[in-house]
Amino acid sequence: MLRIRYIQNVIQPINQSRLEQVQEIFQQNFPELAGYAGGISELLTNPFNHGYLAILLVSETAPSRVTGFSLLLHFPQINCSFLDYLAVRRNIRGSGIGSALYEATREYCQGLGSRGLYIEVQPDDPELTPEPEILSESRKRMR
Repeated sequence: MLRIRYIQNVIQPINQSRLEQVQEIFQQNFPELAGYAGGISELLTNPFNHGYLAILLVSETAPSRVTGFSLLLHFPQINCSFLDYLAVRRNIRGSGIGSALYEATREYCQGLGSRGLYIEVQPDDPELTPEPEILSESRKRMR
């Protein structure tokens, strides 16, 4: 069974464990941005320092076994949201977990009354993204 949870704080030990797993998944999927993973905790605990609310959704197949995550940033002054990162463990890709996380993120935004959900992705056009590996990844993300 797949469960998607909203992580409100990282104070509780169970959420601390979930955050550590999110950081591991982040580093697997975005090795060039590995340093960002350490800052996720600060994003969640100090939203007023940044001017936006950071929201972490995690998927679990068993209690405390994180399979993927979605990091959403909501900007209350303009009432819009930005999907900063969405990633699934490398060994379970193609299982629909990414799609389930994206849908849960959309539903969360609707619950906030957000006017839009935005995401930054490299173009899936070979002329604009000539590197084959990046192009392949961009096509997967656009789906």
